[in-house]
Amino acid sequence: MKKRSTEFLTYLLKPILIYAVGALVCHFLSAWFSLNLAQIVIYHKWQYTTVPASVQMWTRILLIYPISFGVSLITIWTLLQKLIPTFYFTTEDNKTYKYIAMAIILPGELVRYIVCLSSMGSLLGSGRFSVISSNWFNQLWWALASKSEFLLSQGKSSLIGGLIFTLCYIAYLLLYLFIVLKMFRYLWKVSQWEAEDLGSQTPNKIKRNF
Repeated sequence: MKKRSTEFLTYLLKPILIYAVGALVCHFLSAWFSLNLAQIVIYHKWQYTTVPASVQMWTRILLIYPISFGVSLITIWTLLQKLIPTFYFTTEDNKTYKYIAMAIILPGELVRYIVCLSSMGSLLGSGRFSVISSNWFNQLWWALASKSEFLLSQGKSSLIGGLIFTLCYIAYLLLYLFIVLKMFRYLWKVSQWEAEDLGSQTPNKIKRNF
């Protein structure tokens, strides 16, 4: 059993690393696109006139949230579309894809979370690798800190700040992973259908018993 587990992890090591790097790149691109578009709308639409803070906030929310989320999912879809066929294999267990999906996706998402912790909530820093949760954290932190001298004195980088950021990150991640896992399941099925249509197994579509 231990040998099979080791073989399984070794087989998936390359896609795990590719997904981890790819996820960081995908989310950086989504942040760059959404944040720059928000800046263009806010400052060019009103020709650099003074824009009320509330208008700026809601403009950012209405633009950044859906665009950042949408672009990140589109780029992740493209990544998985290229990646899954490289390690797909036929199996009699229909639940195998779930274990593979978790084994590949979760390490990369853990890396992204750790990177985001390095400068929590900073959209000019590592916060851009998770724009939505970083924005939630900023809004929630200042709302709580404005009512608590203790929190205000602690600063965002404190243990309490890390806990609040983690809760915001988990709330966002649950929705994000739900969709990504659905993508993975569909693309795994596509590879299965293609293998069945070919009527033969290529080296990437061999049956393995880990």
